[in-house]
Amino acid sequence: MPHLVFLGTLLANPAAAAEGPTVAVVGMHEADLDAEAQADATARIVDELDGTDAVTPLTTAEFARAIAGREGIIVEETLLAKGRDLLATGKSSYNNALDEEALFNLEAAVEALTAGVAGSNTTRDLWEAWIYLAATQLNLGQDDAAAQSFEQAAALDPDRALDEAFWAPNVVTQHKGAIERLSTLGATIEIEVQGEPTVWLDGVEQGTGSLTLEGVLPGQHHLVARGEDEQAYEALTVPAVEGGAALSVKLQLGPPSLTTSGESSSMRSSETAELYRTIGRHTQGVDLILLTGTDDSNLMLQLYDVRSESFSKSLELPVASRPIDQAVENVGTLMGRLDEQGALPAAQRDPKAVALDVGSNQLLAQMLLQPAPTTSTVTPIGGPPVATTRRKGTVWAIVGASVGVAALTAGGILIGTGALSPNDSGPTYDGTIVVGPF
Repeated sequence: MPHLVFLGTLLANPAAAAEGPTVAVVGMHEADLDAEAQADATARIVDELDGTDAVTPLTTAEFARAIAGREGIIVEETLLAKGRDLLATGKSSYNNALDEEALFNLEAAVEALTAGVAGSNTTRDLWEAWIYLAATQLNLGQDDAAAQSFEQAAALDPDRALDEAFWAPNVVTQHKGAIERLSTLGATIEIEVQGEPTVWLDGVEQGTGSLTLEGVLPGQHHLVARGEDEQAYEALTVPAVEGGAALSVKLQLGPPSLTTSGESSSMRSSETAELYRTIGRHTQGVDLILLTGTDDSNLMLQLYDVRSESFSKSLELPVASRPIDQAVENVGTLMGRLDEQGALPAAQRDPKAVALDVGSNQLLAQMLLQPAPTTSTVTPIGGPPVATTRRKGTVWAIVGASVGVAALTAGGILIGTGALSPNDSGPTYDGTIVVGPF
């Protein structure tokens, strides 16, 4: 019976066995630090926090396990959230015959979604934005602009057809016409790249290393290459040339980066907020996330409270010599923003995130874009992944709220049976999860 009581307490309150709220430290937004240097910086901050009883810091490996299987979702939601919102608004306006309003939002959606392709490596939403934009332009009598938009959609995905039961006949006809016009103008593209990275065109995998692509339709395209701890992106415009153009592209591999940050402080603040809110939504067993980096000659430290979905008041210091030394020295002061229960009180909250360069955190980009394989996470029926983390001699389990009744067995605790689906694209497993023996 004591074992059952212990397990019940553990399942009811995952953080109970930890010393204070858990804090994830995920690198610094500092352009001068590569992924290895940021990993070292993270380890130093973790060691500094590890000596306190106020919080339980998570190492890089522990944080990686907490987001395992959800890295792609985090990247897409972070980079495409604004564009998707604009697309949804534009679609609603189009469906309600508010064409001028739809035009404004759909043009903005195309721009925002295009900017997110480099990191997300998907053009599904962008294709849809081009289609809705083209249909709206037809309604407004902008026939030439509509033809160009249909052609751009066709270039991104010539095999994707429109639902004729949903779209007006003139929209379907114009789209088919665009595909037919461009199909005779397919280009040949010679891609040169060092090593054997995987290469994608418009989100579709093409092969590895240097290769030749044929029949690429005229229009704007997106080339992505990813190898071990390196990546490249190229926005490519294929001209419409009779007989098909012949192009050569040399991809330059560099360190992983999520995106190119906005120029203004307000844009960077918005991007930072979107990134960490998204991470918080898809992370299991993390109460707080540390944000740190430099911007405008200041070192900035801030907490994101996953539980209350709020940011703390920031700690901003003029950069002296080594920002990492300053971060280590002052991170304890930032933890003083928490109350005795380890929560962020209302008086210590800020509606804005600090303005960091989202693209400069190579460690976080590496974890999200090229996650290391892990076997420490499974997905329970109808719930989020289960992860087990050992720290300071304790074991605490993060268990999805939808896990059913736990039954005591002779050798352990039966958690659940049935089909387990780690993610949308992964295999499906049938079996039983058993935790034990005790």
